[in-house]
Amino acid sequence: MNKSKITEIYYFILSFILLFVFILFYGLAFSLQELSLKLSYTKMSNNQSLIYFWLIFMFLITLSRQIKLKFRSYYPNLILIILGLILMFYFNIFSHNSHSYQLTIKKDTMIYKTENFTNGYITFRTLQLFILVILIPSSLNILRSKKHST
Repeated sequence: MNKSKITEIYYFILSFILLFVFILFYGLAFSLQELSLKLSYTKMSNNQSLIYFWLIFMFLITLSRQIKLKFRSYYPNLILIILGLILMFYFNIFSHNSHSYQLTIKKDTMIYKTENFTNGYITFRTLQLFILVILIPSSLNILRSKKHST
């Protein structure tokens, strides 16, 4: 195996270790299901919440590596893009789940009014924007490296 693959496996294992340390410390008071419900307004199973938090840890680890490497490494850029797209998809679902509804009952009708700008909605849209800003230099560097290799 070459050095870049060994390094990627190392960071993959490191993200699992960080996840289990997080579970150990956070699990003393609450479960990950409760935390994911508070953060995402979505009820998740244990496995779903594990995958969700693992994706976040893996994204943060890869992002910190790429900042240190100035977004010049190909494989971490690719991993960062894939994780960013998956997290943007999750955050899009969570932002739709974080709407608040107001029910108005009149004589013959019931009217649901949706409030789009709840705290959860704003948080998830901001996180999506943050990830999108990070994905732009990552994508540009992958395109540059492909142009130089051909």
